[in-house]
Amino acid sequence: MLAMSLSCWEDAQHIPHNDQVQLPGRDHEAADVFRELALCDSFEVLNAYDSALEHAERAAGRAEDLRDTGSWLRALGRMGSLEHRFGRVDAEEAHYLSGLEIARSSGDSGTIGHFMNGLADVHAARGMFGLALEGYSTVLRYAEHQHDTAWQRLGHSNIGVLYRVIHDHEDALKHFERQYQLDSAVRDTGDMIGVGVDIASVLIPLGRLASAAELLDTAFSWFEPRGDRWRLALILIAKGQLEKAKGMDRAAHEHWYRAMNMS
Repeated sequence: MLAMSLSCWEDAQHIPHNDQVQLPGRDHEAADVFRELALCDSFEVLNAYDSALEHAERAAGRAEDLRDTGSWLRALGRMGSLEHRFGRVDAEEAHYLSGLEIARSSGDSGTIGHFMNGLADVHAARGMFGLALEGYSTVLRYAEHQHDTAWQRLGHSNIGVLYRVIHDHEDALKHFERQYQLDSAVRDTGDMIGVGVDIASVLIPLGRLASAAELLDTAFSWFEPRGDRWRLALILIAKGQLEKAKGMDRAAHEHWYRAMNMS
């Protein structure tokens, strides 16, 4: 991933500036928008979020001047997600509201769901779980209407996580299991096993410890040789919760300590 991002960054660096090549005016400006978006994506992968946001803002301004709706919407979406990383919820919300208004007025149905989902994320971050659930559910219905499997998978995941946060483990399980079915239909093994960790996390408070243990062991065996430290940390946290539920406090803390060292 890092090598790919560095390659993209290097490619973007070689996209000429306006003063380096003679192109018709709009082509010049369109190339600049593309370059700024490419740099934004590359810097985000490199965790250089300040630089990523700077390039996204430049791309948005230039795309707006060009009336390049597609690039403008993409830039607004990147700005919203980057502000989310900084925890600047008001700025995040403003970008998503702008994007949703533009997407609706331009008839760009492909990005409406993205901005609706972003606004639901904002509500969740503010602890407004009722509004967040309403937003995620709307996105899910929209995805089902559009027969968009990827957004359906995300919708079930978001709703499942939200129900887990409010300790409605039965409803969380229903959505995680539906996400698993959709992942299975597209043969996405990695996501299926990842959702298995989510399923295990709600099976534990439901008292279904043996099933949770099996899912977590399978997930650890899958992700460990792939070096996915973020996933492994989540699995170890869940393993700690499992041991805690069995009354094995020392084993629980050992898993949590390992998870902390994974981050």
